[in-house]
Amino acid sequence: MQHMHAEKAILSTGDAARALGVTSLTVMRWCQAAHDGKPSPLRREECFRPGRDWKIRSSAVERLVTGEPVAAAN
Repeated sequence: MQHMHAEKAILSTGDAARALGVTSLTVMRWCQAAHDGKPSPLRREECFRPGRDWKIRSSAVERLVTGEPVAAAN
């Protein structure tokens, strides 16, 4: 077994929402806002859409859970 620590490096909106205590729709809106250059707790590089569904980097969820300040979009 190699690289077990990287097993969940990418999360679905549902997984991210459960970890953050919000709904999946909220996480999707945050991702869309980040990609549109609007204020969002997530950064553009932290979420991506390889198909129909958004995916979120686990490091972004960890950052939000630990309370790192969110930079406002201009």
